[in-house]
Amino acid sequence: MLIMTTLVNTTATIFKDQYYTKTFGSRSSVSSSSSLLRGIPIPTRKVPLFTYSLWGLRDAIIIGSTFLLPDIVCDSLYSSSLNTRFIQDNEDDNTYINTKKILQVLCPMACPLIIGPIHLLSLDYYNRPTTHLLLPLASSSSMMNTPMASTSIISTITNYPIFHVWKQRWDMIRENYTSVVSARIFRVTFGFAMGGLLNTYLRDQWRDRFIVLQDEKEVEEESKIMN
Repeated sequence: MLIMTTLVNTTATIFKDQYYTKTFGSRSSVSSSSSLLRGIPIPTRKVPLFTYSLWGLRDAIIIGSTFLLPDIVCDSLYSSSLNTRFIQDNEDDNTYINTKKILQVLCPMACPLIIGPIHLLSLDYYNRPTTHLLLPLASSSSMMNTPMASTSIISTITNYPIFHVWKQRWDMIRENYTSVVSARIFRVTFGFAMGGLLNTYLRDQWRDRFIVLQDEKEVEEESKIMN
């Protein structure tokens, strides 16, 4: 069930992100990053595989933090506590149940702190390809060639063009981190945290009702045999 939910959710989300990225992708972010790029029309491009990979990683973390992590953390807390009873013996304990409910809310809400930068990087990789971020450095031959010997290792590393590319990406992530993470926390609170609690409640109710029906059916069959 979890595998099917993950496949359906991830596939639908990736198709949605692909459409939104191509439709609302910020082409101006590339053209405004350098005077060399201003006024150059940038056509809609295919979404790179690296972006798809980041989307898949993002959704895997979301699903894991919603359906798997609460149980893992709750069991770890109980197994490491002074309580010597087995975890299975605590499944009917109110403290164990309430702890799991709290974690079902907290784990998804903490998830955007990690997936926020992943999501921003995936969009930035499409909106600002590496080749475009390297164009401003093309005018400086010293930046495009292999760095010469330097008195500092840090200076040597910072002379590489790829360092400047990832620095620009990091600056973008840092600038938009708060707004994106805040919006995603608000989104997962209702979609995954509250939704996870409701899903667990309905599942348990359905399971208990099924067990009751099975017991009633067995009692009915036994009564028929006795008669």
